[in-house]
Amino acid sequence: MIDFSNLLTLQFLLLCYMLIGWIARKLNIVSEEGKISITDLVISIVLPCNIIVSFYMDMDVKVLWSMGKIFVIGMLVQILQLFLSRVVYPHVKDFRRKKVLEYGTICSNAGFLGNTVVEGIYGAPGLLYGAVYLIPARLFLWTAGLACFTTFSI
Repeated sequence: MIDFSNLLTLQFLLLCYMLIGWIARKLNIVSEEGKISITDLVISIVLPCNIIVSFYMDMDVKVLWSMGKIFVIGMLVQILQLFLSRVVYPHVKDFRRKKVLEYGTICSNAGFLGNTVVEGIYGAPGLLYGAVYLIPARLFLWTAGLACFTTFSI
């Protein structure tokens, strides 16, 4: 059962973090270069560490089997999203806008704050399964997602 008070506390903390970041940017406490550095820190260090920590648990056949099923489900979801990105936007005539819409359909940003929310709700096992689910998403982000923006010059 989900502990809704824990979920509300987590959402409140995330809201506070966003509010602090917004205030810091508006007061120029964090410069544009600092903003880029913080983004690089999160993507290059915090996110990989979060994924590595998620695998620190006792593994047995049942957990490995569950991880395999979740990986396959994640891959099927990504394939479906790739298919949808190709067929949902034929009415968009602006090539650049169409590519952005396709990218947004293929690539979710669930892995950034999503891991924190999953860990807050389901604990370490949920974080492990969430990290496994996001492996295909990362794969598609750096292949099909990147291809959306490398087929034309700006």
